[in-house]
Amino acid sequence: MTPRRVTVTPGALAHRIAINGTDISAAVSDATITLRAGDVPEVDLTLHTYEIDRMDLPNPQIHIPAETRDALILLGWTPPDDGQDEGS
Repeated sequence: MTPRRVTVTPGALAHRIAINGTDISAAVSDATITLRAGDVPEVDLTLHTYEIDRMDLPNPQIHIPAETRDALILLGWTPPDDGQDEGS
């Protein structure tokens, strides 16, 4: 995985989390930072998502909140090409 710079800035009511300078705080519901001597620090992020175990619908439309989508793309995810222009 490509290394990324993670910055956590404390705030009065909430912390700000940025990856490579891009604020993804709105997409993060939980963060855990693990520091071990001699190892690269690990940051585990839980993003706002909805869990669905089963969906028996023809042609369902799946909505990913914009903040979560942007955070996933920043982390290397490539969204599928659904053949639609963004914003439609």
